[in-house]
Amino acid sequence: MLANRIRSTVIGSLLAAAALLLPAGLATGGAADAATTSVTATQGLSCGATLTVIAQFPDYFQATITVTNTGTVPIGHWYVAIAFLTGRQQGQQTAVTSNLFNGAIPVGGSVQTTVPIGGWVSSSPVIIRCIAAA
Repeated sequence: MLANRIRSTVIGSLLAAAALLLPAGLATGGAADAATTSVTATQGLSCGATLTVIAQFPDYFQATITVTNTGTVPIGHWYVAIAFLTGRQQGQQTAVTSNLFNGAIPVGGSVQTTVPIGGWVSSSPVIIRCIAAA
């Protein structure tokens, strides 16, 4: 019970931080098939994320999100915010969060998760932000 409450608080904090970062329009990571960025946080927490398109379908695409711990301390939870700048998804935003099985990342380590994302991404540039929590 207490662990779920703590996790909810951490995820809520990550969502609030992402809401502040995403509209700020930090530099784009390039084409959607290789978008990447890193946001440095306090206390040695930092992560980078890449989005790689692995399949496209009429109404959505499937992407692998790789999250890398670029900080000096282990990550306990992470949040990746994605915004599309052009194409049919222009202005759309989505997010991917860690779960019980892929949240922890040691220093220098990385995790991958595959997710479906609505829309077509052929060459739409994206903004992708990674936020880490202890």
